[in-house]
Amino acid sequence: MFNKINYNGILVSVWIGIAISISSQILLGDIQSMSTFFTVSLSGGGLGLFIGLFAEGITALFPITIAKPKTYFLISTLIGMAVTVIVLISINTFIGSLNPSMIKHVIYIALGVISVANIIDFLHYKKTNMRLETYKNQLGK
Repeated sequence: MFNKINYNGILVSVWIGIAISISSQILLGDIQSMSTFFTVSLSGGGLGLFIGLFAEGITALFPITIAKPKTYFLISTLIGMAVTVIVLISINTFIGSLNPSMIKHVIYIALGVISVANIIDFLHYKKTNMRLETYKNQLGK
């Protein structure tokens, strides 16, 4: 199982977590001080690490037959979104620091950032794959 885990995806999840926390703070106007801003941003990275480990662990359990790039990226994105929503709602339930409308906005921001990041990741994969095919064709001539 561990040999099928995409460790790069876990690292990307850390950066996505930081991006979500920064975006949420800026868009919701919730920046109280720079130390709080950085603490919340790093906490978002920690949550991203947890979510990435969990999502990639689940993805690694799937059979290799669904390893087509589009299917993998779609499933990975959906798992990441589901785990993120569950974690955000759980944190808010136990800590209760955000009112219901604010947590809804944070979830929307998180889903938007995750979607954009995964689309960019998929496009980067496609671009790299096209370059590889071009290189292989040049070698074959």
